[in-house]
Amino acid sequence: MRSLPASRPELPAGWLYGLATLAILLTAACASSAPLSASTSSAASGARAATPQPGAQSGTIAGPIQYPADGIPPLAIYAIAIDGSRYYAVETIRNQVHYTMLGLRMGDYYVYATNRLIQSTGASAARTESPFRFGGGYTKAVQCGLDVTCTDHSMVAVHVTAGATADNIDPADWYVGPDFYPLIPGGGRPAITLPAVESANPTPTPVAQHYAQALAGAKLVRDQASCPVNTACVWLGAEHDGTAAAYFPATAGSNNDLYACAAYLFHDDTGWKFLDFQCNPVPTPFPALGASGRLQLGMGETGCINAHSAPALSARVLVCLPEGTRVTVDGGPQYVPISDPNPDLGIEYWWHVSGRGWVVHRYLRAAT
Repeated sequence: MRSLPASRPELPAGWLYGLATLAILLTAACASSAPLSASTSSAASGARAATPQPGAQSGTIAGPIQYPADGIPPLAIYAIAIDGSRYYAVETIRNQVHYTMLGLRMGDYYVYATNRLIQSTGASAARTESPFRFGGGYTKAVQCGLDVTCTDHSMVAVHVTAGATADNIDPADWYVGPDFYPLIPGGGRPAITLPAVESANPTPTPVAQHYAQALAGAKLVRDQASCPVNTACVWLGAEHDGTAAAYFPATAGSNNDLYACAAYLFHDDTGWKFLDFQCNPVPTPFPALGASGRLQLGMGETGCINAHSAPALSARVLVCLPEGTRVTVDGGPQYVPISDPNPDLGIEYWWHVSGRGWVVHRYLRAAT
């Protein structure tokens, strides 16, 4: 039984062999793909942005999102008319797994994906980087299943009709050569510029706003009605204060692909600081007062999770709860610093779990 995380285990020797094998397979797949024809690439790169006009006379493209990494960065997914006349784009937040692109004019499109830029105030304005190519696309390899036998990376045209959705369009083919896809039209990848955040903040709101934008990869707006179509946005709810701690429930996403989020902060001698930001595809954020979720151990940890009589590791252990236990939060948050030169903030931030006791923040997860 443990309250603190165990040391991270060594990776098994076979893991390195498996990774090397995967690299060889992906290299082989990439080597078999030649760049798109010059005419196709030039037409796509020269396309002009079209204004989305959602309604009965326009169509929709939607689908799942896959990315060749443990997490999914904030993306922009483009639909470019195959004649190169126009393009539409929808943004997604970090770890969003489905997108919906609204307001497309009828016609045939190629669908591409790229990660988006996130930059701080003072950096160059958005779209000022050198020419940048798309990284992913909806190709015949996606339709084939993206295994090692899928060597045809030709683009697949997506037909859009008025009042209908072209669904399951996944631009998941990231396994091509670096010059395969066309340059991104409009001057480069879309970017979000973050406001500066002071090192010492007398109030928690600016800190929550900054990190919500940075970690969601989204534009800060007042509410959903203020979020432009096809734009990734985040908006904060009312501040909830605990003891030297606070959190803001939030919502983030694009169009109707929305996630329940929360920004968690703590207060020390220098002001308000950031602790955590989480988004999950659930109705309400967790942990939060009155919300229910589950207990989850960290990577490499075993055993159960202690609930204490008070928000302190030295407090009496009331019960040790198995991983996966469903819990409801009815108190907190409380920030209780410990005397450690390298503190783990995840074990200094506490919530009270109904009928159980005080549990550290790091073990509370949404029941997705």
